[in-house]
Amino acid sequence: MKVIKYNWIYLVVLFVIIMMPICFCYANWMTGEGGAQAEFDTMTGGTGAGIQTTEKLPELIGKIISVILGLLGTVLLVLIIYAGWLWMSAGGEPKQVDKAKEYIKNAIMGLVLVLLAYAITDFVIDKLTLVQATGAQ
Repeated sequence: MKVIKYNWIYLVVLFVIIMMPICFCYANWMTGEGGAQAEFDTMTGGTGAGIQTTEKLPELIGKIISVILGLLGTVLLVLIIYAGWLWMSAGGEPKQVDKAKEYIKNAIMGLVLVLLAYAITDFVIDKLTLVQATGAQ
């Protein structure tokens, strides 16, 4: 049980380590003065790619969160398939069957959490965009 707990901690830390440089690069790209965005504007005459966006910040954040939760759901689905493969290839060995059952239980709990997170995020983003659109406080 402790091994599984530490493996999940290692996976989360690895995910954060992988995602941090992406966030920093995106933040650098967004800087206006001397950053990549300013260079891009200089090259294109300040028109960018000619695509006008009317997306508000809450909508953009909602889309990013939806993509991340979708990826997490996919990873958990793959984990369930892997656990099923472990169970089917256990050959009646109780230790391996128990390990597969534990993986399936943890993956299903993870999927439930991802679905709840998606529902909460969708609700909050809808309310934020409604408040922003109406100007209400």
